[in-house]
Amino acid sequence: MPIPPDLLIGLYRGLVAEDPGQRSEHADSVTDIYRSMSDAEVRGVGLLLAALAVWESDAVAREAQLHALSELHEWERTTPDAIELLSQMDPTTLSGSEIEYFAYLQGG
Repeated sequence: MPIPPDLLIGLYRGLVAEDPGQRSEHADSVTDIYRSMSDAEVRGVGLLLAALAVWESDAVAREAQLHALSELHEWERTTPDAIELLSQMDPTTLSGSEIEYFAYLQGG
């Protein structure tokens, strides 16, 4: 059963907010609510998280996005398209746990 539309829209808005703290907070919340989401909703959020991680300039928000995506991947709830998007990232810009999440998502 899908989550209520207002919750899903709120999640999307938070993930793309101007404030990096909001982007980070909402990425962290994905792992709390993913079980309530339909497969289509999880796929959409996973693709959005991957695209955001490629674009993200704030290290804290990017770490949260990669962490959430890693959790979804571990639970077999991501799509190959989401993982493929990450190939556009420059791994030399990553630090700390971002490196581990990126390596995990790339199969390493």
